[in-house]
Amino acid sequence: MPFTEEQMKQVFDTNIIDFAVSHGFEVEKGDRNTVHVKHSGGLYLFRHGRGYYQFAGEKSGNIIQFAQEYLGAADFKSAVEMILGCRAYEQTEHYVEPVEKKPRGELVLPPKDRDFNRTIAYLTRTRGIDSEIVYAMIN
Repeated sequence: MPFTEEQMKQVFDTNIIDFAVSHGFEVEKGDRNTVHVKHSGGLYLFRHGRGYYQFAGEKSGNIIQFAQEYLGAADFKSAVEMILGCRAYEQTEHYVEPVEKKPRGELVLPPKDRDFNRTIAYLTRTRGIDSEIVYAMIN
């Protein structure tokens, strides 16, 4: 093996998010465990920084496989050299900018209907709620 144990530790300690960002990938908020790579068609990087998952084709892997699959590293050796060369392992945590939510308008209720026929029909027929319960709640 052409790499020392320390170098391989650095490779696997490299945060995949920092590595991807340093190679031009743009990340945005995903869910609580992942970040989404923009314009990727479903590529998600795990927040703990140790792997990825691609929904299209259902691929997953570690940082070495990521370098081979998405950055064109020809083999294991070139992937490890690419990871060691970017020095992303020196960074500890990646910050994803929060997305500002658009302000919501006021909640405007529709005008009150003259009777509850449609409401009763929906709750009893569609939702399957017993009619006695519906009438008790309306009263």
